[in-house]
Amino acid sequence: MVRFMRLDSDARFALLLKSLTPKRKSGPYIYPLKSREGVSFAKIEQNDGKTKVIVDEAVTPEFGHHLITHLPEIYAAYLRSEESEPRIRKL
Repeated sequence: MVRFMRLDSDARFALLLKSLTPKRKSGPYIYPLKSREGVSFAKIEQNDGKTKVIVDEAVTPEFGHHLITHLPEIYAAYLRSEESEPRIRKL
């Protein structure tokens, strides 16, 4: 506290602002996807403004193809929901 008080007003403000700014975690956020039976079949990784879906084809060999085939309609449904329900996005 004494060190903080020795700083000039601008430096104290900058230090306070820095302490209140959320720190970004390094590395990707990883969300495992599991079946009702608890079997891990895929994971989602989010990092640097990108999202990857990684399917374990040893567990679900046709799911990747199914996802690729249906992704356009999933995206269209997303766009329809965006028009009717605006959302606040995480930054």
